[in-house]
Amino acid sequence: MGIRPMPWDAWIELDSHYLDYLAIRKSRLKTRGDKVVRTLPGAERATLEVCTELASYLAHRYPSVFRVERAYDSGGLGCGDSLVGPNGGRVKTIEIIPTGDKWDLDHDDPMIVAGLLADDLAIMMEGEDGLYYMQAGSICVPGSWRLEDKIGLPLAEIHLRGNVYKYKEVLEFSMNRFFSKLSVDKPVQRNNYSFQFEPDLSWLEEAHGNEDDFDQRTKIPRRGTKSIQNWRHMEPITDPSRIYFRSERQTLRRMPITGCILFTIRTYLHPVREIVKEAGVPGRLAASIRGWDDAVAARKEKALFADALLPWLDQLHEEQISNGVIKLDDKSDRYPY
Repeated sequence: MGIRPMPWDAWIELDSHYLDYLAIRKSRLKTRGDKVVRTLPGAERATLEVCTELASYLAHRYPSVFRVERAYDSGGLGCGDSLVGPNGGRVKTIEIIPTGDKWDLDHDDPMIVAGLLADDLAIMMEGEDGLYYMQAGSICVPGSWRLEDKIGLPLAEIHLRGNVYKYKEVLEFSMNRFFSKLSVDKPVQRNNYSFQFEPDLSWLEEAHGNEDDFDQRTKIPRRGTKSIQNWRHMEPITDPSRIYFRSERQTLRRMPITGCILFTIRTYLHPVREIVKEAGVPGRLAASIRGWDDAVAARKEKALFADALLPWLDQLHEEQISNGVIKLDDKSDRYPY
C-alpha cells in the first residue's frame, strides 16, 4: 500500500495555489451540490469533529491564512480539540483571512466548511459488522470517480466496484485489518501518481465523458446515454507536451472522539514538460514507467503515451548527462516516490 508515518505538522499542505483550488471547489459546490458534498444520516457528529480538528489545525499551522474563534459553552462537540485539549474551548467560527470568507460551525454544514481546503475528504465510519463505510465526503476534484458511486458503501465494495486490480485476492484482508487497527496517535500518508491528457483537475471529460453519465465499472459513459453516442476512445498521444503528471498525497487519521477515519486526498497537477526541468527527473521517471508490470501498465494506460513520452524522456536524460547536470552513475531513487 506504500503507507508511511505522517508527521503532524504535515497533515494538511498549503501552497501558493490554495486560492486557485478554493475557487475550483466553490464552483464545483455551486454547480454540483450534493453530488460533490454529502453527509449520510448518523454521520453528523463525525463531520463536526473532522471540521473542528481541521479548523484548529489550520489556524495553528497557517495563522496568516486561517483564523478561528472559540466558545466556552456546551455547543457543538462541547469540548476543545487535539491541539488545545478538552478545556481549550470549541471552535465556533473559522475565517479564510485573504478572502474574508467566514463560517459558523453552529449553523453551516461542516462538510462544506471542511471541504474548502485544497484536499478532497472522505469520512469512513465503522458499522455494526466491523466494516468501514464511507458516510460523508467532499469530493470536488477526483478526475475519474464520483462521490455518488461510493458513499454509503463499505471499503471493499468501494474498491471492487472501481475494478481495483486484485483487491479481493490481495488487498481486502490487509485493508480491513489496517482500518480496524489504525490508532489515533499514528496517522499515515501515502502517494500515488498517474498521467492524464487534459488540464482539468475536477473531471476528465475527454477520457470519461459527461460526469453525469459516467459508468464506474467501464470508466466511460453508460450505455443508452447521449454521451456514449458522442464519446470516442482516445487515440495514442503523439505530443509529449499534452501529457500531465497527476499526483495524489493521501492521509488517514482516526478522530479521537467519534473514532471515524478521515481520508484526505490532495491532488497536484503539472505539465510533464515542467517537471522534467528538474535534475534527474527525466531518467528516473522513464525508469519508473518501464518498471511497471503489465497490470499496472494497463491501469495507468501506458499504451496511450509511452511511445511519445519515453523516447523524449530518454533524450532529456542524455542531455542532462552531457551537460553535467547529473552523473551517469546517479543512483537516485525512481521518480517520484
